[in-house]
Amino acid sequence: MTDAPTPWAPLSRRLAGLGPDTTTHEGIPSYLRDALNNWVSDCYPDDTYLMSQLASTLKFRLRIDDVPNPTHLTDDKLLDLIDALLAWEIQPQHWQFARLDELLTVGGAGWRINASQDGLERRVDATVTAAAAKAVQSAQDKLPIT
Repeated sequence: MTDAPTPWAPLSRRLAGLGPDTTTHEGIPSYLRDALNNWVSDCYPDDTYLMSQLASTLKFRLRIDDVPNPTHLTDDKLLDLIDALLAWEIQPQHWQFARLDELLTVGGAGWRINASQDGLERRVDATVTAAAAKAVQSAQDKLPIT
């Protein structure tokens, strides 16, 4: 996605000489739940036809009978729903991508929007990402040229 927002640390952490809390959480942290529920609701179109198209798509992809109210979903099902909304042919508006990216990043979620913006992927520490990229490059360098 885009560059991560400038890390902010609460005053109490700064006074203690600490930086931002960079802990990532599995699932959905409780403090992030309402904001993600609102994000999902904002993605549901007001247009009746578009909503029926979305409903059909979600029912098929998630194998459910009704369009879910995000407040009634488990964490895993809410993540499935967000993932499905990102993959929908009529994708969320640009500001919705930016808002979701902010929520997941600043909120310390273990998930982020993937590079193609059509789903979620596990957030990986930058050090791990760099090591994986280096390993892939090293392996490619060792392949014989054909």
